[in-house]
Amino acid sequence: MKKYLLLVLIATVCIVSVTDAQIKKGATFLGGDISGNTSRTKSADTVNSKQKGFTISPVFGKAIRENLVLGVDLIAMAGLNESGGGTAEQKNRAYGGGIFLRKYKQLGNSGFSIFAQGRLGVRFDRYEINSTNATYSDVTKTFGTTLSAYPGMSYTVSKKLQLEIGFYDLLAINYASGKRTVTNNSQVNEYKTTGFSLSSSLDNFSPFYLGFRLLLN
Repeated sequence: MKKYLLLVLIATVCIVSVTDAQIKKGATFLGGDISGNTSRTKSADTVNSKQKGFTISPVFGKAIRENLVLGVDLIAMAGLNESGGGTAEQKNRAYGGGIFLRKYKQLGNSGFSIFAQGRLGVRFDRYEINSTNATYSDVTKTFGTTLSAYPGMSYTVSKKLQLEIGFYDLLAINYASGKRTVTNNSQVNEYKTTGFSLSSSLDNFSPFYLGFRLLLN
């Protein structure tokens, strides 16, 4: 994801217009975030592991005070993990939404701003593991709530457009409940779980995201 940061920096260098970075009270806040990851692992015994994932999140908000935005967002995610040289695969799907509060701080007249965002969200996940010989499957369905916070940086391209980067859920407190169904050679076992956790996006492979915001005054 560092390449996204480089692309944003290059884009900002190419912008020759200087605009007012203030977000005025009453402005409508529209946009979306996109993030993704891909990786591949090889070992001496030729067992391969492939991972890829994609997340998209549309956003709507309103500036309740200057440089302070209250809003809502939606999220959709899909991922695939193949392991054991293709003998098993895990599919992940999720959707949800939340409310957020974001505070901006302009960095002089540079057009750059830093921001901090707090969010309360809910999410539904489905994890499915299947073997290629169809004798084993493991399906987990969970519902979770998350209280999170993260920092970021934005650049004002024009009065109505901002580009931004940030860390998804740099710090997060999570609660989840779920049901797991394991089928092995026609034998079915079911489990129920609940739990709290403290997590950080620095623990995974894709802490960065690239997004945009439209400001309609």
